[in-house]
Amino acid sequence: MKPRFVRKSRYEKKNRYVRKKMQLLLLIVALLSLAACNDDMTPGQRWLATTTEQIRQGYQQLSAQTRAQQQMADAFCQQPDAQGLQTMQAAWRESMASWQHMQWLRMGPIAQDNDDWKLQFWPDKKNILQRKMQDILEGSEPVSADSLVHASVVVQGFSAQELLLFDPQFATVEKFAGRQCDLLRASTTLTARVGQKLADAWQDETWLKRWVAPTATQAGLTPAHVRNGEILDALLAQIERIKNDKLGEPMGLKTRDKKPNGYFAESWRSENSLANLQNNLLAVQQLIRPAQGYGLFQYLKDSQQQALADEMVIKLDNAQQALQQIHPPLTSAVTDAAQQPALQNAHRALGELATFCKQKLAPALGLTLGFNSNDGD
Repeated sequence: MKPRFVRKSRYEKKNRYVRKKMQLLLLIVALLSLAACNDDMTPGQRWLATTTEQIRQGYQQLSAQTRAQQQMADAFCQQPDAQGLQTMQAAWRESMASWQHMQWLRMGPIAQDNDDWKLQFWPDKKNILQRKMQDILEGSEPVSADSLVHASVVVQGFSAQELLLFDPQFATVEKFAGRQCDLLRASTTLTARVGQKLADAWQDETWLKRWVAPTATQAGLTPAHVRNGEILDALLAQIERIKNDKLGEPMGLKTRDKKPNGYFAESWRSENSLANLQNNLLAVQQLIRPAQGYGLFQYLKDSQQQALADEMVIKLDNAQQALQQIHPPLTSAVTDAAQQPALQNAHRALGELATFCKQKLAPALGLTLGFNSNDGD
């Protein structure tokens, strides 16, 4: 009699996933405790453990969203129609939200192989994207994920998909009858691959050991201090990028003529610019006061810095509320005289949040910040 093969139930698969997740979480805690050479975790170690778990979950979410988007693109391209195009646009927004939530982390596995640029090419002040996309669409070589992976990062990620799905020159059902659908499928396949690669990297025990126990470069610093300083540095760089590049650039604050230009905004074709900013700050909020776990707010409190903890929350709330006062889309808001007070207020609030992180938060926690290119802009 031939042996019977029993298919594992969804319940069993889910249990296996939960066990794996708990094993990795326990590994993080164990490594941090070992690094401290005692049984009690310090505030810095608790924040690193929570942040590490948030990063892992964030990349799992990005992987799930990009995989779902790829599957929707495959289904849409079998028979393109108006409803399918709307579904694809919604799927792109969901994937973009997941990416914006993780965009602050520009170190670790994502820094290898230009994976951050493969996910999104921006800024693009000279509109390089449209020219390169047009070249592919007008070409004769077959378009697939395996061919696109060898092309420029400009045409591989979310910016390329945005152009196909939202730009009036491209986003019509008739345009998706041929090569444009091939390009959409290839691009969504590549972003799904990158998303899966990053999620897998943050499940790797070897990497997690290196992450939670980096080599101290200065005498007297614990591994948690070293890594937390890098995390805060990355967070500060993102806040300054929001202020200077994502908001200040389209407002005209970085150009010589000081003229606003909405086309310098991130995700201007989809009118998703302000949603990106709000998702960026939600990621900051999660690091400060997560729904579960140990955030910067508690870290400050346990470091006898209650007043600073309260000030930090106020600075973040001010920035979030200021952004909500800008009426979308940002592309037209920057040239609307009536919206200038709201834009200036948001820019100022973001600057105050960045200054707080540099001048008060880092010193209070004894964390060392490095240099970033947005500093002082």
